[in-house]
Amino acid sequence: MRPVLMGLVASVAVGFLGACETQAPRREPEVGVARLSYRVANDPTAFGIDLKTHVPGSRRADEQEAMARLFALYPGGQAEKLAALLAEGSTAFIYEIDDSPEAARLLSLIYAIREADQVARMRDLERSKDLRHGVAVTLVLVDRLGDRAADVEIVRRARVSPQNIILVKRSALSARVLLAAIAGLLRSRAEHGPYVREDVRLSVKKEQITRQSPTSDAEQYVDLLRRATVREVVGLGKVAAADIRVRVAH
Repeated sequence: MRPVLMGLVASVAVGFLGACETQAPRREPEVGVARLSYRVANDPTAFGIDLKTHVPGSRRADEQEAMARLFALYPGGQAEKLAALLAEGSTAFIYEIDDSPEAARLLSLIYAIREADQVARMRDLERSKDLRHGVAVTLVLVDRLGDRAADVEIVRRARVSPQNIILVKRSALSARVLLAAIAGLLRSRAEHGPYVREDVRLSVKKEQITRQSPTSDAEQYVDLLRRATVREVVGLGKVAAADIRVRVAH
């Protein structure tokens, strides 16, 4: 049996040889035929792609080879429709293939390479913006933290803005505390990239706070936060918060 394409995300489904519909196509019962479905993913790490060092376009040859092998699994007409779904600029995402684990693997590789390219382009763009304008950070004063041993916490959020938040205990607010938190945030971004797939929360322990003389910028951040007005911050409620931009060294 030839593999059969089942559908697309975004509530658009395709019976491989049929027309697009707004609802998933109904499967007709088949006597004596067992059909298996194989999921398609787009995880670059599953194919050994390091998102921290990936260069956009560096796996182009692998993508083209995977597409050629994928099309070879289908008759001409079906291959053409599949090529249209995978064409540059297409917003379609094939999430399931029937009866072909190899087609699912090849599709997953194609989407993983494209995902890595997009992440790398976003990373490079963000780094360029950081160098020009600085990293956007929201400072928030709180009365207590989840980690009682910490005076400050770094929160990196995946899907909610603001994405970079530093929570500071009101009783511990100082330029040195803010410097330690900012350094931890920049270190995390350097190691794991400007965006995270899942929310990350990092505590800064008291022993991590440097004893070096605070910079004038840090002193200004303290003054700004002390004078901050209470406002609504998504996920935190109404808190005293101030927005800053942290300069990144070239």
